Amino acid sequence: MEKDSFKEKVSKDADHVINEVKDGLDSPKVRSLSEKVIPNQKKTDNEKVQEFYRSFNQHEFMGTKPSLEDMTEDRIHLKMKLILEEFVELVEAVYNKESADIIQEAWDRIHSEETYQPMIKDTIEMADATADLKYVIEGFNIEAGIPADEIFDEVHRSNMSKLDENGNPIISDGSVYPLGKILKSERYFAPDILGIINEHKRNA
Repeated sequence: MEKDSFKEKVSKDADHVINEVKDGLDSPKVRSLSEKVIPNQKKTDNEKVQEFYRSFNQHEFMGTKPSLEDMTEDRIHLKMKLILEEFVELVEAVYNKESADIIQEAWDRIHSEETYQPMIKDTIEMADATADLKYVIEGFNIEAGIPADEIFDEVHRSNMSKLDENGNPIISDGSVYPLGKILKSERYFAPDILGIINEHKRNA
């Protein structure tokens, strides 16, 4: 074996070992143990969502250098649809169902064959919009007396409880539910939003 080829092989083998170790350290079991050993360790909301992605086999959507330009239209449609669903839920909760239905109908018109327009994928404007959304929503939570951090933590714990007892996701094979849908395990629990809000009011 030539010297350069040997160095290249050793380098690849070393990278493989490093990645295996990193994956092992990033497993749900190890993360859970680290949280017990270091109870004051606090993840950011972004890190919690990344934990969900990794735990539920969504690595491919994170990529090594993810970008809006490289996302498929189907994936962008899905993320926008999820945002729309939560906004419709918010409108219904604050106003009423009739108002929420109007928002939903507008979205449906945008995606009809007669009115659909190609995407422009403006990363700068998207980043500005999502940042402003987070800022305005946080202000809304403050004025409405909603403990947003505690509720986000509870929603994250609920989402992570979909993992089975071995820390593995349950993914639909398409026989009953849509192929690839993340299913709930027997460990799943719904987020106790009411309990957190009531506790917050008692301690206010």
